[in-house]
Amino acid sequence: MNGTRESEDLRVDDGELPPFSTALWTLVRPRELVVLAVFPVLIAGTFLLPEETKRALTFAYTDPTVITAYVSHFVHLRSDHLLANMLGYALVVPTTYLLSVLASRRRLFWTMFATVWLAGPFVLSGLNLAFPRAAIGYGSSGLIMAFFGILPVALYNYVRPLFVSDLRSRDLPVLFFLVVGIISGIVLPRSDATVAIAVVSGVLAVVYGGYIFVRERRARKTFGSPARPVRPFGYVELPVVGVILLVGYPLVGFPSELVAANRVVNLYVHFLGFAVAFVATYVGEVTHVLAETSHGDAE
Repeated sequence: MNGTRESEDLRVDDGELPPFSTALWTLVRPRELVVLAVFPVLIAGTFLLPEETKRALTFAYTDPTVITAYVSHFVHLRSDHLLANMLGYALVVPTTYLLSVLASRRRLFWTMFATVWLAGPFVLSGLNLAFPRAAIGYGSSGLIMAFFGILPVALYNYVRPLFVSDLRSRDLPVLFFLVVGIISGIVLPRSDATVAIAVVSGVLAVVYGGYIFVRERRARKTFGSPARPVRPFGYVELPVVGVILLVGYPLVGFPSELVAANRVVNLYVHFLGFAVAFVATYVGEVTHVLAETSHGDAE
């Protein structure tokens, strides 16, 4: 490495990847970091607005407007709500970004990041109107969970080269079922519906995950474990952080006080943010793979 940022690929020299810091210097672009910083700066800036102005920007379900449908997702009335969302963003988005660029999925990340920014507020506000009531909506929690919905696909792309078996995008739903099982089984208020969703999701995640595990064991017995490049500190720890977030962040993204206060609408929006973003990112990944396959066949 010569200190430039020209290459998108990590060179393997004598069976060893470059230092993690070198990889970051090569692949992380300063202008992209600036773009990533806009979101927390924006929600912090809106928090400094006068109280009357902030309340005027909230989304009234009985009197919705196009403007408030969008801007209400950047408005916070309480400092603890703001800080929780800023912390969630700081954990989820940079991790997803690093996993994506190191897995050569920069374009997919930025496509979904822009989609969440531009379309996410309108989608979540529109779906929220399915349950009309005399209340207001505000806060970035739904958007943070939408960013979280990109994480499983980024994590999959990062770890895919470690598998001997043919790990494909068709295996991605196992991560979706895992997160849905955690959300419905541990976080959401207990009901017949949530218990049923938790059981079905848990069974699907275990069966699907078990199938992948058995397939991988058989592949390693047949083909052996291929030589892997030595991975300096950072390459392994990054996906570990991603797994911890994948399993643990739903517990933070659905705060217990919201459940205790019976504010189910917020839980509904949080879940929708994750589910819609995951499906959109999954479709984007499948489209990317199909395009690569078609290009290869054409050659």
